Amino acid sequence: MSELQESGTSTIVAEPMKKKGNLKSNFGKRGWFIVIFFGVMLFFNSSFTADGMNVMVPMLAEKNGWDPNLMMTYNGVAGWISVATAFVLSALVTRFGAKRIILVSLALAALAFVGLAFFTSIAYWVFAVIFMNTFCNGMSFCGGSALIAKWFPVKKGLAMGWSTMGNNLASAIFIPVFTLFLAGGIRLPFIGYFIIMVIMFILGIAFIKNTPEEIGLSPDNDPSEFDELMKSEEAMRAYKSPWTPGKLLKDREVWLMGLGYGLLFMATVGMVMQFVPRVMGLGFEQNMAVTFLSVAAVIGIVASYIWGVIDQKWGTKIASMLLAAWFVLAILFNILPGNWTLYISIFMLGCALGGNTNFSTSMCASLFGRYNFSRAFNVVFPITCVFRAAASVVLGVVLGLTNNNFVAPYIVFMIGAAIALVLFAMIRMQPKEE
Repeated sequence: MSELQESGTSTIVAEPMKKKGNLKSNFGKRGWFIVIFFGVMLFFNSSFTADGMNVMVPMLAEKNGWDPNLMMTYNGVAGWISVATAFVLSALVTRFGAKRIILVSLALAALAFVGLAFFTSIAYWVFAVIFMNTFCNGMSFCGGSALIAKWFPVKKGLAMGWSTMGNNLASAIFIPVFTLFLAGGIRLPFIGYFIIMVIMFILGIAFIKNTPEEIGLSPDNDPSEFDELMKSEEAMRAYKSPWTPGKLLKDREVWLMGLGYGLLFMATVGMVMQFVPRVMGLGFEQNMAVTFLSVAAVIGIVASYIWGVIDQKWGTKIASMLLAAWFVLAILFNILPGNWTLYISIFMLGCALGGNTNFSTSMCASLFGRYNFSRAFNVVFPITCVFRAAASVVLGVVLGLTNNNFVAPYIVFMIGAAIALVLFAMIRMQPKEE
């Protein structure tokens, strides 16, 4: 067993850093299914907890007589609750495998979402956002990220570059389709997306496997690397990670990753969650504001792949620092007066949307490797969730206090991105070998 642990830890951890230049997305049919499925889970996560708030909050507030700023605050509190549940869900991924947790989470998130069409009590809103924040994390970041790390230990940057296009598609597709469905009644958008989630649930049962070895395939779809990366599926199951939660919480890089990516998540969610009301406040019609968000999302689809290439080519640390600096400039242009600065900000925001999800997973895999990724991500991801959820609270509270003046919360997000840049610069890119 000791030989297995030593060979597993040293080779698997070091390998991703040794082969940055491999830029071929030859994942194979089943590998591409994993990439696309994870992308769809990210789409639902972003849609239900961030992008969708642009339309769900004002619509449900008007329909049910709820306070929209209070709804945003509740969503942020639900995000903080999901931090604790992320620890539990990530631990369950390690114990039972990613597939089970993804499917259970997908089912529960779908039920909570469709219930918004039928319940009118503000208490149900609180229940729904807690379930959506919790189980959207379970089906995407907790479960989906573990799948990517197991299937693509070397090409994780490229795989995440493709998958995180799902985040951008949420901005481009969810709101226009939701608005289109509204022509058939208030309940139709919720029922329509629920049906799509049911279809994904069925596909997940049929085609998701926790590791490629389960169906006789090689990690990264590269048979030539099979022996070096993983001797057998039994080796993966038998491996006992030395990284306990207590040891991880004492690790310097764990906190630098968690805080840094958490601050970037806060900026990402904060900029997207109320994008439409923000642009309408600058004098644009709602249709134009939605169009701007869709344009930013389309830009982000291309940029998501580019960030993946930058990650693979130059390394996750440099890519993360570039992303943080990019965010600072994007937010600065947004709060400066003038239409041209707004247009520049929309372009830069679109470019930034896909990067953060790429790098938080990729950095964790680079430092802790395929064998120890789940253990490490169990701790890193909940730390990032604290700040991701804070975006909703900052918006809800500050907008309520300042009569919907977006400059104040945006300055908070900009400072957070600048701090993230410093934190990334402090990360030591050395594999965590035992």
